[in-house]
Amino acid sequence: ACIAPDFSPVLEKSKGNELLFVTAYGKEAQLASAQKHKVVWSGEGGTLIDYSTPSTGTWPEFVFGSEPSPPGGTIIGHHIYRAEVERGGKLEKVPIFQYYKYGEKATESSTTGVSTLALLKKPSEIETTPLTEKEAETASGVLISFKEAPFDNNTQLSRSAEYSDQVTFSFSIPAAESSIKDSPCE
Repeated sequence: ACIAPDFSPVLEKSKGNELLFVTAYGKEAQLASAQKHKVVWSGEGGTLIDYSTPSTGTWPEFVFGSEPSPPGGTIIGHHIYRAEVERGGKLEKVPIFQYYKYGEKATESSTTGVSTLALLKKPSEIETTPLTEKEAETASGVLISFKEAPFDNNTQLSRSAEYSDQVTFSFSIPAAESSIKDSPCE
C-alpha cells in the first residue's frame, strides 16, 4: 500500500466495520495504475466484502471511478463475527478494523514487546466515528481481527476460526530509542 514515500494509504471515513485504502502493484518505478478498496463488514454473522475500483491516469494523478469491479464486490468471508479480547477480567468485542499511528515514543509491554505504534482512536470511538482526513493521513497501521464461523454458521463448541493480523505501512522501522517523528510510508 506504500505507493510512494509519504503516501497515506488509509482514507478518511474508514471506521471499525469499513476499511478504505489505496494500493498498487508493479515492478515499475512509477506505477501506471492503482486500486481503491472499500472492505465492508455487514454485521455480526454477516459477510466481509471487498469493493475495489481500478484507477485511470498515472501516479500521482490516479482517478477512481464510482463502480467497483466486479460490480458486487469480492466476498472475503461469510459468517464473520467480531473478535473478543480480555480486558479487566472480562471479554470485550473489538472492531474488525483498528487503526494505529506512530507514537511519540516506543512502548513496551509483556504481551506485545516493543512497539512504535499507538491506537489512533479507541475501539469504542472507531465503531461510531469514522477517521477524519487528518487522522487518516497519520494511519500507519491497521489491525484486522475477526472470527469466522463454519459454513453452517454453527458457533457452538468453539467451531469458529479466529484471524488477527496487523499491517504496518512503512519502508523502514523507526528507531525505538529516540522520539518518533515518522508518518506512513517513510
